Amino acid sequence: MTPVASRRALTALRVVVLIVGAVVMVTPFAYMLSTSFKPQAYVLTTPPQFIPDPFTFDNYVQAWTTQDFARYALNSFIVAVISTALSVLISSMMAYAFSRFDFPGREWIFRILLIGLMVPAMMLIIPQFVLAKYFGLLDSLAGLVVFYVAGRNFSSQAVPG
Repeated sequence: MTPVASRRALTALRVVVLIVGAVVMVTPFAYMLSTSFKPQAYVLTTPPQFIPDPFTFDNYVQAWTTQDFARYALNSFIVAVISTALSVLISSMMAYAFSRFDFPGREWIFRILLIGLMVPAMMLIIPQFVLAKYFGLLDSLAGLVVFYVAGRNFSSQAVPG
């Protein structure tokens, strides 16, 4: 086999592996989307059907009308936008300072930051609850924003709400 042919075969093998992986990853989401358009009686049919028959929007209508879903979606949107904007702002300022400026204690502060990234988010749940209670942030969007921003900047995972 020539080097060009072996390179093409390797590329083809990579593409096949990536396509198989993509199908494996996308299939549950496609089935979830398909199931959302099925009536409740047809959700657990055997064998599973990817194309809903009968097709219905009733699940979406019920979700938007029976509960206060619009308010919950708006709350999620507000928290996501504000916490993302603040996280990007704070993270970019920290990154700029660490990359461009030489200041006393820079190495130690960076190491402490890295150690903070190694702390699992689950270990922070109780201290964060106590802080949220102390500062009156329980059951509020501001509390979510504060702890999501702090979690994204100073720990390895987003903080559960």
